[in-house]
Amino acid sequence: MNIVFHYDCIKALARSAGLEEDEAQTIAYASQYVDDGQGDQYMTINDLPPVALPLKQGDDFYQVQTAHSTFEMATDGFLRGGARRAVYISFHFVPKKKPALSAADCVVLPDCSWAGELLTAAKADVLNESSESRLPTLIRLGVITHSYADTWSHQGFAGLHDGSVNDVHDCQFVKDGTYVPLTGIRSPFPIGHGMASTLPDESQTTWRYRPREDAEFITRNNTDEFMKPAEVIFRHFCDLTGQTVAFDSIRDRVQACLALGQIENSHGPWLKAFPGIKFAYDKDEWQNAALEPVEPDYSEPSADSSLTFNAKGDLRWFYFHLAALQQRKAIMGQIRC
Repeated sequence: MNIVFHYDCIKALARSAGLEEDEAQTIAYASQYVDDGQGDQYMTINDLPPVALPLKQGDDFYQVQTAHSTFEMATDGFLRGGARRAVYISFHFVPKKKPALSAADCVVLPDCSWAGELLTAAKADVLNESSESRLPTLIRLGVITHSYADTWSHQGFAGLHDGSVNDVHDCQFVKDGTYVPLTGIRSPFPIGHGMASTLPDESQTTWRYRPREDAEFITRNNTDEFMKPAEVIFRHFCDLTGQTVAFDSIRDRVQACLALGQIENSHGPWLKAFPGIKFAYDKDEWQNAALEPVEPDYSEPSADSSLTFNAKGDLRWFYFHLAALQQRKAIMGQIRC
């Protein structure tokens, strides 16, 4: 999935379920930031807030990387097995079995019990906190909401480099009513859904592929598939507010927006369909609110201060990394293949 589901749809679901603007925005932002958290550098952060101390390694602050760049995804050139577990499996390809003892165990199934358990636990944590102290739990809920939703879009694939589960042959998608072959940039390696490029993540796309050269086509209508996690997630959000809102009251609008897909990085379809809801996402917002870069000391040209920052007091970015670390540890501890 992409920003259309992970931010726009999640924001619409949360607000329609009765969550206040700040809480709905927090969940939706954290959900989308899982795809934008590509930083893996060590940082020096002055006045590091106490809540972030678990993320320190020696004198440095450690970012928890939750996504890879397009280049890394396409080439797999820099991704060792541990890196795949830390990023792909932990956040985008939650396995169908726990513990996962083989590549087959790591294949993603929609609504798999493991992802569902993590989502339910995160929801319970939010409910157990007072409204004044819910921020870290809301961010954790956003992170696992992303991973849970991806069990539909990434079904049938695993976050491993393994042709036995990730091979893609004769990949095609519907254009102007006709199936046409997939061309353009895609991974030559069988890791995740890389050989199918971004087709599994596009909410508007109908596509098909063969998992083996002699296999029957597997066909996916992404709009229909994505409506399934949308309804489940909406019910979870209603549990947070105690409101009984029928999903049917927003079903047609959600489906229509998903069917349009991503339009020039715009939230336009959602703004029109849900006029009372604010849609605004800037991937740098939380980090910029948390950190102020320290100007380089040009009197010492050999000193590298490009990754030195002062903490500004906003905790959302730190809470995101804490939530990501918690989820990564919970999942990686069960991967034994």
